[in-house]
Amino acid sequence: PGDVFGFNMVSTRKVVTLSLQITPTGVILIPAIGNINIDGLILNDAYDKVKQFCKDQYPNSKININLEKVRKIKINVVGAIGVKIGQLTLTSIQRISDVFEIVQSKISQESNVVNEEIEAVKKIKELSSRHITLIRNGLKSNIDLEQFFILGNLDSNPNLLQNDVIQFHFIDKYIGIYGGIINEGEYEFLVNDKLEYIIQLSGGFSKDA
Repeated sequence: PGDVFGFNMVSTRKVVTLSLQITPTGVILIPAIGNINIDGLILNDAYDKVKQFCKDQYPNSKININLEKVRKIKINVVGAIGVKIGQLTLTSIQRISDVFEIVQSKISQESNVVNEEIEAVKKIKELSSRHITLIRNGLKSNIDLEQFFILGNLDSNPNLLQNDVIQFHFIDKYIGIYGGIINEGEYEFLVNDKLEYIIQLSGGFSKDA
């Protein structure tokens, strides 16, 4: 709902060009053709259904459809992270990683003071990318963005839905890993982490391991 399709139909009788907005019930209305319910369909299936519906009435027509405008949604951002954001207006194709970057940017702006004492505090209070709580329809789930950033797991970086609540935290614990791995250093540690996973986050074993 709220997405807008660009619709063009060329037939022997006329050319029709329209912008069609999806209603809250998942229906689009094409004048002189009728209502088409595309609720719950992925984009390509929605295109195919609209084209077939039109061709049933105008068999010799040529139909072009594209996604002209993506709907806006509001999500809530909470957490004791030193900045108050409240609500963000985003598009429905954005993911939690986009919100993480926005929050991280705002924290950097708020903490733009440079001296050794402040820098030490900032290191302790670094925004966690592994401990993000997604609250959706009253259910909580933990989001570990490092599985997306480093391992490429899209399931760990879900798309956003209207009224999602995203709770951010600062990093609480670190673990250090050194020696025969590619990227030595400190990494965020969560309870129940396995050594294998920390090695994956550090880029894996080096050639001489």
